[in-house]
Amino acid sequence: MKLQKVIILGGGTAGWLAANHLAKRLNAELSLDIHIELIESESIPAVGVGEGTVPFMKETLKHFGIDEELIFKNAEGSFKHGIKFSDWLYNPESNNGHYYYHPFQPYPSGHEQLIRAWLSNPNRCKFEHFMSTQATVAELGLSPKAITQREYDGVFDYAYHFDAALFTKLLKDNAVNELGVHVSYKTIDDVEISQDGSIKGLIANGERFDADFFVDCSGFESLLLGRAMNVGFKSLSNTLLADTALAVQSPYQDNSTPINPYTTATAKEHGWIWDIQLQSRKGVGYVYSSNHTSDDDAQRCLALYLDVEPQELNVRKIDMRCGYREQFWVKNVVALGLAQGFVEPLEATGLLVFDLTASMLAHALSSGELSFALESQKFNRDVERMWLNISDFIKLHYCLSKRTDSSFWLDNCSTDTIPDSLQQKLEMWKVRAPHKFDFTDKLGVFDISNYLYVLYGMEFLPTQVVTSEAYMQIYKGYQEYQTSVLKEVNSNLRPHRELLEKLKLYGIQRN
Repeated sequence: MKLQKVIILGGGTAGWLAANHLAKRLNAELSLDIHIELIESESIPAVGVGEGTVPFMKETLKHFGIDEELIFKNAEGSFKHGIKFSDWLYNPESNNGHYYYHPFQPYPSGHEQLIRAWLSNPNRCKFEHFMSTQATVAELGLSPKAITQREYDGVFDYAYHFDAALFTKLLKDNAVNELGVHVSYKTIDDVEISQDGSIKGLIANGERFDADFFVDCSGFESLLLGRAMNVGFKSLSNTLLADTALAVQSPYQDNSTPINPYTTATAKEHGWIWDIQLQSRKGVGYVYSSNHTSDDDAQRCLALYLDVEPQELNVRKIDMRCGYREQFWVKNVVALGLAQGFVEPLEATGLLVFDLTASMLAHALSSGELSFALESQKFNRDVERMWLNISDFIKLHYCLSKRTDSSFWLDNCSTDTIPDSLQQKLEMWKVRAPHKFDFTDKLGVFDISNYLYVLYGMEFLPTQVVTSEAYMQIYKGYQEYQTSVLKEVNSNLRPHRELLEKLKLYGIQRN
């Protein structure tokens, strides 16, 4: 039997990412002529505060056929070199403001020899500044691309910051106007289940919506997979202790204020604060553990960061349920987005997983057939592995900390909260440096370069380090090379705000 109709329930970012992926793959590329309809409730607000991405999103938007300049003209877009982590390692009062960067630029060829050279130097500079000039460029406030470069090209690999609601509208416009996705504005009242346990149809005010396949993008409620099909939830709360966020929009002091081309993640006593800088405002939020502090104290912490009085903040509270569904694809239903799972937004993992799993689903349905048994087994296995790998990587940021200023940090460093899979890796890496053979899982999402930026940024160094005159020469030579590269790069790149203003006026060259 042929797949003829797909219904996506939920019109947030995940829903419209799914709509674009399915329509692009199944209809635009494979000409399967499948009716794809998204049902969106205008009475249910979107959760999305995910205003930061990773470079994978750049490839996705290019694949959808969306002009890059629309990110900057229609979605308050700005560039992102990576993430700057401040005060994660030491108590704030005990150092002069420790920080490290996790930049996006891939390592150069021959990186293992360079890493050994860096490790062997007792007077080493910061790891990220040695391995890539991107961290230095980010710290200087420069953009990752020049005004003369074509869309989706840059001097460095990069991602975006954007207004989540405006970005979702951009995805919606592309799906409906360019890819032929249908949209209905309804609030679902009931779900009809067939005798075999699959979903037969959705009911809204007496109107039926039937389909062969359903995609659940209904947020934390998971109306289809969780509620109607009774698929359980695996909590990660024993590993990821932060369970609440306060989000707020903050204006710039004036229209000449520099715009940081990176996300700032500043550790606090009971969590951390994100700071994402768009064109006309900042998106700021405090992620914290409600088991370690109160909402009022969290709001005071956020107000102190923004240098305002707590009562001046118009905060939005988000209860975060970290974990994932026991299964993601059951019968004729797949959950994507928050309906599938969630971890705190430390490395922009939310949109990354939404995007990846939507793409995986589009390829899994490429046969156009209604036989899902093998595809669903593979999807469930792969996606669970992805969530567990992401959980390990997020936990890595916490468990290496030397902070002792609260029980929050002490609990995060307790072996009781660190998964065995991560503990085993850390035991190996105490002695020897991580190697590419430690990262053989292609769905691990985060690879050796991501881990090394965090490990060495947090000063977690192996005890077995060989020092030699040859390595010292390699270190010196590569540092001189990076200095020359940085000089050339600086002459071609402009301050971030300046480039954004020019892009809004003149657009981006297209291929």
